[in-house]
Amino acid sequence: MRTSENGRLKEGVKIVITDTIGFIRKLPHHLVASFKSTLDEVRLADLLLHVVDISYPDFLQHITKVNQVLSELDSLDKPTLLIYNKIDKLAGRYPINLSPYSEQKDNGILVSAQNQIGISDLTERIAESAKGEWAEAWLHLGNGNSNLLPHVYKIGVVLESKFEKEGIRLRIKGKRKNLHRIRKLNRGLKLKFLIS
Repeated sequence: MRTSENGRLKEGVKIVITDTIGFIRKLPHHLVASFKSTLDEVRLADLLLHVVDISYPDFLQHITKVNQVLSELDSLDKPTLLIYNKIDKLAGRYPINLSPYSEQKDNGILVSAQNQIGISDLTERIAESAKGEWAEAWLHLGNGNSNLLPHVYKIGVVLESKFEKEGIRLRIKGKRKNLHRIRKLNRGLKLKFLIS
């Protein structure tokens, strides 16, 4: 994993973008299993942006390798945008038919990051994915569960925190389905939704 960047969409929704694919690509495939614990961002992500260098002759092989890793992480069924980058390097092969390249062709987006082609379409698709039913809840993390705090910050927005004798009490906001995912981190967590 190389970078993590905070940003905001036009609607004011805060997003975090983390690059894990460069990390995966640099490792021999048989070593990826040893580093799965560092790829929790993939498991916790609401949306995966699978960026493919379409100018690379064997880009289909790269798609297959990334999908294999996602499958090993039990994340292959996550909502994914397949982004075909570097369309400016296709030299006369643009526009192209994506149907032979991907089963996810309906999600495929053609872009050139360098020439800013397709970036507004990509931003709109990300913003559309960020919409959903939002909720607030109180979460109690017992003293033995403080190691889960970074995961909570990735799943929701912490609005308030109170340190108590028994642990930390957090008021969090996020997509309702994501807040439910917090319970899967540890059965001992107490999550109570606020009535809105």
